[in-house]
Amino acid sequence: MKIIACPATRKITLQQRLTQLQNKFIVFLADNRGRDLVNQNGLIREVNESSLVVQAENGRLIRHNFSDIGKYDFPDLVPNRELNFLAFIKTKNQGEFNGPLVRIGTDFIEITGVDNSGEQPIDLTLIIPRREIIRIECEREGGE
Repeated sequence: MKIIACPATRKITLQQRLTQLQNKFIVFLADNRGRDLVNQNGLIREVNESSLVVQAENGRLIRHNFSDIGKYDFPDLVPNRELNFLAFIKTKNQGEFNGPLVRIGTDFIEITGVDNSGEQPIDLTLIIPRREIIRIECEREGGE
């Protein structure tokens, strides 16, 4: 992974960040395998070293590897944006993302953004594992 002009990494792991988000609602963004996406949405109930368990809206418990976490939005989050940087991220399997940088952890990147692909814009908060990222480039907001 190549990191260009970004602020320093914070000493927080993906597991620690997701543990902070237990009992928060997450929404599955996309799937090209035809699975029932609505039944993937739910509350984070458990976090361990490499996966998390989501209690879906239908009550079912679903285990997801951290490699899938970039496919989720965290709509309940109101990010504490301490950084004044925009991030431009290219991932291995999920395309490109850009938006205000929330934090760079030891093994993840957290950004906010807006999805304008539908009828109504949707605010997103994405947490993407570093191992899924090919390149991240940052610039100060306002072009400073």
